[in-house]
Amino acid sequence: SVPFHKVVEALGVPRDRSRHPVFQVCFGSDDTAVSEKLSFGEVSDVAGAEDLYSIAKFDLHVSFETSKDELGLCFNYRTSLFKPDTIELMLSRFELVLSQLSETNLLKDISLVSETEREL
Repeated sequence: SVPFHKVVEALGVPRDRSRHPVFQVCFGSDDTAVSEKLSFGEVSDVAGAEDLYSIAKFDLHVSFETSKDELGLCFNYRTSLFKPDTIELMLSRFELVLSQLSETNLLKDISLVSETEREL
């Protein structure tokens, strides 16, 4: 077991208090129940909603909250790096991928581009 600060020192990563020394994108999951169904782009009073407007600790942090039959997503990001339109595009791509998931679909058949975009 090596302390984290020793790993950072060994990597020779320059110190910058505004950034995490090893990674800038974080994906997390919380299995606590989502108390209210959310639509994409909607904000609701769910547990942890106070974190929606907190200062980003990473360039991009996507957290998933799951319950029996619902999935909630929270994107926390550095506004100096991402525009809201970019985050909305990421969310729409994720929604598109989810809509294509099934036991019969192969991973190679899942598209990140909608039919409308493909026709352009």
